[in-house]
Amino acid sequence: MDNPRGYSQLSPQRLIYKFEDWPRLLEKPLKERNLYGIEGTSLRFGQLVGRFLGTPLNETEYWNSLYSLRYESKIRVHVLDEQLDKTISADRLQAIQEVLLIHQKENGLSINRFVAFLKGYNLIPLSNHKWLHHQFQITIMELLKFFKANHPNGLLDPSFRRVIIDLIKWLWNYIALWIKEFSPEDVGLPKVLWYGDANQSEVYFLYFLILLGCDVLIFHPEGKDVLSDIDPQQQLTFIYRYPSQSPLEPFPKQKRKTESTIARRASIELDQMLDSEQSLLFKPWKLRNHIPIPLTLKTTYDEIFLTMKERALVRSGFEVIKNEVSIPCIFAKVAGISKDRSEYWSRLREFTDGELTVSVKQFPMTQEVKQNYYFHYQQSIGSEGKLSTQNIMAGNWWKYRYLPTGLQIGIAAAMARYCENPRLKRLPGENLEDVQLFLFKQAFSIPENMLRVLQKFDYPQLVPRLILYNTENNGTISRSDAALILLLNELSFDIVLFNPAGHNDLEVYIDDKHFDVHWLEEVAFGQEFPEKDPSFIQRIFKGLF
Repeated sequence: MDNPRGYSQLSPQRLIYKFEDWPRLLEKPLKERNLYGIEGTSLRFGQLVGRFLGTPLNETEYWNSLYSLRYESKIRVHVLDEQLDKTISADRLQAIQEVLLIHQKENGLSINRFVAFLKGYNLIPLSNHKWLHHQFQITIMELLKFFKANHPNGLLDPSFRRVIIDLIKWLWNYIALWIKEFSPEDVGLPKVLWYGDANQSEVYFLYFLILLGCDVLIFHPEGKDVLSDIDPQQQLTFIYRYPSQSPLEPFPKQKRKTESTIARRASIELDQMLDSEQSLLFKPWKLRNHIPIPLTLKTTYDEIFLTMKERALVRSGFEVIKNEVSIPCIFAKVAGISKDRSEYWSRLREFTDGELTVSVKQFPMTQEVKQNYYFHYQQSIGSEGKLSTQNIMAGNWWKYRYLPTGLQIGIAAAMARYCENPRLKRLPGENLEDVQLFLFKQAFSIPENMLRVLQKFDYPQLVPRLILYNTENNGTISRSDAALILLLNELSFDIVLFNPAGHNDLEVYIDDKHFDVHWLEEVAFGQEFPEKDPSFIQRIFKGLF
């Protein structure tokens, strides 16, 4: 059945709306929404798309509103909240496999030819609206163009087979059934509510629904953005972030009757105010799932010791934006020794003590990893041609799997950053990839004592310290030591190296533009680190003799 008004193509236009308006807009017929009209052969209409991340302070209201959308709404809302139906008939599965075989033999069909094969093998659902069948083809082409642009191997990417097979299944298991209700002038395209997590195929299915022109509303009580990989700039849909987060539970099948007391609601609201990203008060481990980003400070020599006493949240530059926390930290070398030896040793001893302090007085402190990590490195590269945090953590070589998930993400993100823009000097004959591979494999050998400190690091609070004391008598800092130091800097450690003789050590491997160098009044050789102050009696005894 063709439409009587002459249009042969849909042109959905994303509606701009306020959060409180979306329930009303969802119920509005297309012809009553803004932007509705016919332009040439295209039907233009306002499309409602949104991501609603987290939960409001009143959780009961949130769960009951989801229940109402599914069971009590005046309009039909298709709720996808559990594993999607992946059944497929044998003949249809054989057909898609034949298309994929042709695609492989041809070393990649063009997008137009690929969709033509899908049509020829009757893999695209038909509709009572003949032109809507054509709309499906156009939308699949747009989806394939997007997939190709976002994968280095295009449609020959290993993940493409799974995505396209799943898409064909869901075209028939869902959309082919939904469009029976399609009424351009009134009901419009299907209205879909997605709840919870989504894998790669499901994300592309959601993207297909949005491209087609469906109303798509995505809810995730934990605040996860399932479209973040395909829409990192957050331009595809309206986004609303609730002030709180709740565990991901099954979609509600009945209304909740529990009502919070006034005191409880006030308590929750106060907690949210104190825990907001703009507040300087944070609950313990509130930011554990954030990614630490170092902000290396430029300081004077005296400011080093003042800053290291401060908690991160009161340091200049501390900031929480989305899922990242910017942590001001020290990266400095102190060359030479003060005339006032007593003050020098006192400061040094003070900052080598503490629960979050690692002090190193013998070198090298690491061993160079000899295994070949080339395969691991290549497997960790994402669709954009750069190291991917998710890919790094997904590898069976990931040795930090036992750590809290938020810390794992922080370490993997730091690895990706310090490999992407390496600050380690190249050896003769080395190229960029050689340096990146060296840094990558060394990142898998963080010493256990430093991992324990990282596990105690609550980002807004006390900042971990790495204090290095290097003389000409206690060994030599190695290249693998320098790689570890750079990684710890990426993880926002305060790092201070003391070298009384003023010899080059870090400078051999790292350009000194990446850290502060403070020269003191004198240089001294053979300065062993005094473990503690001599007692009063020892000083008197030494004075007498």
